This record gives sequence, C-alpha cells and structure tokens, in this order.
Amino acid sequence: MYLLDTNVIFELRRPEKASPAVVAWAGSIAQDQTFLSAITVYELESGVQQKERTDGAQGAILRAWLNGQVRAEFAERIVDLDASAAALAATLVITCQISAADAFIAASAITRQLTIVTRNVKHFALTGAPIINPWEYKPV
Repeated sequence: MYLLDTNVIFELRRPEKASPAVVAWAGSIAQDQTFLSAITVYELESGVQQKERTDGAQGAILRAWLNGQVRAEFAERIVDLDASAAALAATLVITCQISAADAFIAASAITRQLTIVTRNVKHFALTGAPIINPWEYKPV
C-alpha cells in the first residue's frame, strides 16, 4: 500500500499534462491501495488558500479540485497522525535532519507499513521508510 506525497497528488491533478511515467504508475495501482497523509491535506489546503488570496479564479479551480476530487476520493484513506507516529516523527527530525512535515509523512508510512510515493526521494532517504519515485517508473 502507498502513501502519496503532495507532489504526486498534485502531479496527477491534470493527467493530460502530467509526467507519463507518473500517470502509468498510478494506473498500475488499485486506487484503494493509495492513501494520503493528513500532512499532505494540510499542504494542499495551504496552497489552495494561498492561491485563493492571490488569484481568485485559479484559487476557485484548485478549491473545486481539492474538495471535489481529492477529499472525495480519499475520504476514507487519509492517514491521521497518532501518538506513535508523532513520537517517531520527533526522532526522525533529529536523526535525519528533515522537516517536521516530511518526518510526519515518513513516520505515518513507517508505523502503518506504507510505501512513500514521492519525487523527493532525498527528503525521506534516511528515514528507513520504503520509497518509490513514480517519475522513474518503467512498466514491465
């Protein structure tokens, strides 16, 4: 099962303009095998709110996408932060020198035995979490 990083879910927003490798990877995985971290929801929400303040039209498009597609499609597959993941995230911030957001994503993946799907492999490399870079996906 897979925990999609923010860059992956955003890349898939417009499949016709997305990396063909990412689209192919996503097409090879059953949708019920993909999850989002609450941190990814936070990052997406922050980006949408920022765009709503600076460009109302584009903000409205992103708001409709976030609420109508992302939240609807992942409603039952958003991984909340729990005490176990929070404790591990604190350790990862210190030992791996990564951001709190990345530490929370990695800790959520590790504690739930999920593979992180991201373009930012280096952000998670030292955490011990399994990682897939779908931009490098080559169908077999």
